[in-house]
Amino acid sequence: QPEIEPRTGDEIARQLRMMQPGGNTEIAGVLIINEKKKIPVVCKIVTNDNSWKAIYETCSKTNSPSEKFVVVHALAGPNKYFLSRGTNEPKPLKAEEAAMPFAGSDFWLSELGFDFLHWPQQNKLPGQMRLGQPCYVLESIHPDAPVVVRMKSFIDKESGGILVAEGYDRKHRKVKEFS
Repeated sequence: QPEIEPRTGDEIARQLRMMQPGGNTEIAGVLIINEKKKIPVVCKIVTNDNSWKAIYETCSKTNSPSEKFVVVHALAGPNKYFLSRGTNEPKPLKAEEAAMPFAGSDFWLSELGFDFLHWPQQNKLPGQMRLGQPCYVLESIHPDAPVVVRMKSFIDKESGGILVAEGYDRKHRKVKEFS
């Protein structure tokens, strides 16, 4: 939960980067690709003192190889990434290598790692209601990013968590939405 009312976008981004989940958890979901293909996925959150991990793993029921993506969120520093396909152990990735899709979906590894919170420009926009909750609105901009150059995040004022994030391309078109 935010400690104080943030005055700037940089303060909101910093607070979000410093947040740590309340404990270990596991969430099952489905990545829907063009409303035709559905990929079951499990996300595990593992916490410790100075960092936390988000582990995304596909649950393939076909013969296609599964993928496992691990993001280590350091409370004071950049993310670390690890990826495996099939039965291999996850291997380290450089941050710039995370600009690729997870399991053939529209979700990039860098987006699952919340890299936009580290982008060079962070703006606080006027607050809005989203999903019935009062929210801070954070606009993250990276004009040199490959596809999504602007993210608009709706942060629940009570919990401090991101409720919805929208990704926009260079032509200002919304191309992705996470919730």
